[in-house]
Amino acid sequence: MYARTGRDMEAPEQSNLDASQVKHIAGVPRYLFRSALVAVRDVITNTIRRDPVHAFERELWLWMFAGIVKQRWHDRQQRAKSLQQPGYDAPGWVARCDGADLHV
Repeated sequence: MYARTGRDMEAPEQSNLDASQVKHIAGVPRYLFRSALVAVRDVITNTIRRDPVHAFERELWLWMFAGIVKQRWHDRQQRAKSLQQPGYDAPGWVARCDGADLHV
């Protein structure tokens, strides 16, 4: 989804995100790493407070984040492989200076 549209992966239906302005780490929007750190903190604090419902909710978000990282890594590997093929021209792909690619 993100590779094709650049939409916010946390809330794609209400995205006001300008993907061209977002910094990336390994193809993943940087703000998601910040959110992941907050989620880890929330899991720990909710576990200590014996609030398993909220701890589980944040853990699910962390699993979603792990899936996003895995998919973006896969997308980047596929893109790298296709660029190594002779005569490859990727119509519709725009390479960005931060290493992320968007499909237009």
